[in-house]
Amino acid sequence: MNILHKVSFASALMAISILPAVANPTVTSPANGASVSAPFQLSAKAATCSGVPVVSMGYSLDSLPDAAVTKGTALSASVSTSAGNHIVRVKSWGKHTVCVTDVAVTVAASTGPTTPPVTSLIPPNAISSGNLMGNNLWKCTHDSATSGSSTGGITYPVTVDGYEDVQKFQVANYSNHGGERCSIDFVKDNTTHNYIYDVWVELPNPSLLANLELDMNQVIPNGETEIFAFQCSSYAKKWEYSYVSGGSVHWAPSTLPCNVETWTANTWHHIQIYTSRDDSGNTTYHWVAFDGVVANINITTFQALALGWSKGDTVVNFQLDPSQASGAPVVVYSHDLTVYRW
Repeated sequence: MNILHKVSFASALMAISILPAVANPTVTSPANGASVSAPFQLSAKAATCSGVPVVSMGYSLDSLPDAAVTKGTALSASVSTSAGNHIVRVKSWGKHTVCVTDVAVTVAASTGPTTPPVTSLIPPNAISSGNLMGNNLWKCTHDSATSGSSTGGITYPVTVDGYEDVQKFQVANYSNHGGERCSIDFVKDNTTHNYIYDVWVELPNPSLLANLELDMNQVIPNGETEIFAFQCSSYAKKWEYSYVSGGSVHWAPSTLPCNVETWTANTWHHIQIYTSRDDSGNTTYHWVAFDGVVANINITTFQALALGWSKGDTVVNFQLDPSQASGAPVVVYSHDLTVYRW
């Protein structure tokens, strides 16, 4: 009887010892209890879960649904959330298993985007338009140069990352990649030759956006409209500039790489574009600065068209072209859109 009891107890110990250990994900950043600023970087890894190889990882915030799920054994994400105390729940999945690690963080209140040290790019004699966000002169329409159809508009103000003075651009409904253009005629001026288009943007889902087009138009003294068209294209994977040929506007890729679909989501990006014109209808694209890094272009193209607009009309355009033929709304948040001219 005692022998049998001892054998049974030993067998139970052996059975327990061969059960697979639960291997919860290892979170390398942020540390548990850390104070962070939004957006913050989340990094984690997991090879196995309950002895089963991990096939995917993801995370959720507090009691919300999963915010991101990715295949593989590593997770890297930029996490944006409101100020305060939060639980980041990191998960790893194997076949019929899930393992979880919770990390507590305190998110500091956001003060909004901070200008990087490129303000020296603005000449001291430049005239500022002031922040054009929130101006009731903005109008949105389907851009007929794109296929299909679109409806969209602007919402102002909205709060993003705890920052309240934000304008939301949206393509709400679209077919066949139809693009939506929002414009504002902000000043009467037919004498200015130099412009810097300066804007902050944040994309909640960059994969939905094929092109982000940031343009200007100016009706010069001869009555023709000078075009300053510029975009980041996921098709060309370049910064693209426009030129006029045969009475139509065309796009050409620069040598500078740009793919809007790869921009970090839920992060403020600072874009500055310097263009100028002469008195013969030629536009020069001098440089573009992205998040404080300046890259030269220095390309001149013919850019004048007789559109019948009023002399001196100076227009800023902000256009979204969806990457999908149809689907989820395309959203871009914008802050401090300012035009400098001299």
